[in-house]
Amino acid sequence: MFRKGTIQDPDIVAVHSVSEVYEADLITGLLVNSGIPAYYRDREDSGGYLRIIGLGTPFGMDIYVNRKDAEKAKSLIDSYLSQEEKLTDEELAQIALQAREDPGQED
Repeated sequence: MFRKGTIQDPDIVAVHSVSEVYEADLITGLLVNSGIPAYYRDREDSGGYLRIIGLGTPFGMDIYVNRKDAEKAKSLIDSYLSQEEKLTDEELAQIALQAREDPGQED
């Protein structure tokens, strides 16, 4: 399904882009917990190496879902982002930890 740098499956579409790993974990966790299989990948191949040494990725990450779930996923993401400012730092950290512990996650 995945090929280096691109998504080859026409039924998989990008629904959102983020710049930080914690954002990708939060949003992907939200989608998965809502019953929408979701994955994220670095936009460029070197992003993974930069994350390993702690520099983050300058290219950002895209979040992918099945085409049939795209509208629902976008709606959930928009709803989440409109409420994001209302969450405390502790709540955000807890959500990120829960999303990261999900074994269905692919980087």
